[in-house]
Amino acid sequence: MKRCPVCKGTDITLMIGGITGKFQCRCGYQGPLVIEDEKGVYKKKGHH
Repeated sequence: MKRCPVCKGTDITLMIGGITGKFQCRCGYQGPLVIEDEKGVYKKKGHH
């Protein structure tokens, strides 16, 4: 599961594909980095 590095949300989409893709999140984040959260370790901010 891909998560936003800013808000830790999962509502993140790939805007531009390829090797150096660019992702966009509802919180406004845009960039090439996302968190690959396979075990559900990360939680959305404010929901600890």
